[in-house]
Amino acid sequence: LNLDADQSGSNERAKLATTAVRFGLLQLTTAYGSELLPLSVGMEARFWNGLAFVLNAQDNCTAIQPANVASARVAGDTSATLGAPTVTQIASGKGRLRFASPGLRSTFRVCVDLGGDANCAATSSAAMSYMTGRWDGSALFDRDPSARAAFGLNRGAYLYYRENY
Repeated sequence: LNLDADQSGSNERAKLATTAVRFGLLQLTTAYGSELLPLSVGMEARFWNGLAFVLNAQDNCTAIQPANVASARVAGDTSATLGAPTVTQIASGKGRLRFASPGLRSTFRVCVDLGGDANCAATSSAAMSYMTGRWDGSALFDRDPSARAAFGLNRGAYLYYRENY
């Protein structure tokens, strides 16, 4: 944007470059599986395209650290604990949090502390309150993303059948 602010006849400012700024959020997806195997919780960077929040395939720089992730047991064996995850950083809008198995049937609420609310208190905040969303019934975009990690659950009943010719 070339601009002549003092109207002297010459531009005092010149446009050098542009930066695309998007309104976005971080979304976690619920995961379930065996209590004996590691479990991956999906993580996506999304942005508002005017109609809905869609995957931001251009996001390769949102960085979440293991210390930014908190978890709390919500069901299952009371002695089950969940350690810090291995974080696969966001690339093309997608990343994941991989948790080692607690070895017991249990369900955890997992959240990423972006600094949005006090309900998710990790060791350290990622200080990305601009990535918070309207989670847990909030009317404002002020909540940290969360999901369930359920160990010891399967996808439901499997139906097997045999074909006879």
